[in-house]
Amino acid sequence: MLIRSQVVNMIKGRHDSGSLFSLLPREIIRRLKYSPTLDQDFLDALKDAAEGKLEELRAKLEKNSRLVLQAGDVVTPAGLLVLDTTLLECAIGGGEDKEMIEMIKSYFSTLPGGDEAMESQIERYRPCIKEMQNQKPDDLTWLIEIVKKSSLADVAAELATGADYDKTYQSPLRDALNKFRKEKLDPKHRVITKPQMHCNYQNLAHAFDIRDREWSNFKEGNNYDRIYLIEQQIIGFIELVELPAYERYVFAQCQAKQATAGKGIERSLKYKYSAGEFPCYDATLVDSHSGVGFDSAISIFGSGMLPLLEGRRWCTAEVLENLCRAKTSNLQNLCSHTHNLNRPGV
Repeated sequence: MLIRSQVVNMIKGRHDSGSLFSLLPREIIRRLKYSPTLDQDFLDALKDAAEGKLEELRAKLEKNSRLVLQAGDVVTPAGLLVLDTTLLECAIGGGEDKEMIEMIKSYFSTLPGGDEAMESQIERYRPCIKEMQNQKPDDLTWLIEIVKKSSLADVAAELATGADYDKTYQSPLRDALNKFRKEKLDPKHRVITKPQMHCNYQNLAHAFDIRDREWSNFKEGNNYDRIYLIEQQIIGFIELVELPAYERYVFAQCQAKQATAGKGIERSLKYKYSAGEFPCYDATLVDSHSGVGFDSAISIFGSGMLPLLEGRRWCTAEVLENLCRAKTSNLQNLCSHTHNLNRPGV
């Protein structure tokens, strides 16, 4: 049996026409080179990276900087399963900020071959970052049209959550919302097997845009139930099952202004202006038809409910747009070839 060092040497010579490894796809080669580890220290560090726990991850890397060379599988706060990822790749894919990414990058220079390994990891994600602003959102117009046409009785039946939710109720709206959630939770969209950003931020922007444009069409007299439904069970559900750890911190602590300016953020999931905290995805809560995505949503301004104030709704869309634009620029800079040559030390 070949030991790992022999396998790595054979991989390095895979371009030789007579090499077995010359016939293998690039992703299989990577899987062999960075095989998922059973090292519990690394798995704990990878969990910290996925959950945006900066100081906890720093402490682990101080003890063992070689953790940046390992790869494994991890579940994100949004419930996504990310396969065969390194600490740096997980942070980039999760749209992390300068503080987190620079911290991880700084440990490569302490290792033999570290610079080459870091460049290899970053290179895999450059195309993903480049395409962030070109991502197309999942279309919600079909669902919104059904919401607009639904009776207030049908809307009220969906707003009844938890123990009050009548599972026997039938309506086109019930069918549409079930279809929406089923598509969002389709396993083929919940497992990341190759380099990609963990979140398509355009999905949330699309939902906010529709809410703003159709605001007057959702109201019926002084009844705002259709708007509550959209905010809680469409916007809220997207937040629950798509937003990475970094955005969860930004939303919970009302830190969009700091994040847009490239400043460090407080990494707390507790809401700044209301009780509770931004939850991680939990299938049991979805099954119970309660919590964020059903009876509540998360305000980008630090509370557990999206405000229905006319002025604030326009502000939300603008703040999110600025945040996404700044994120793309920041990641492009952090992952540029020039920037890699001037990274700080530990």
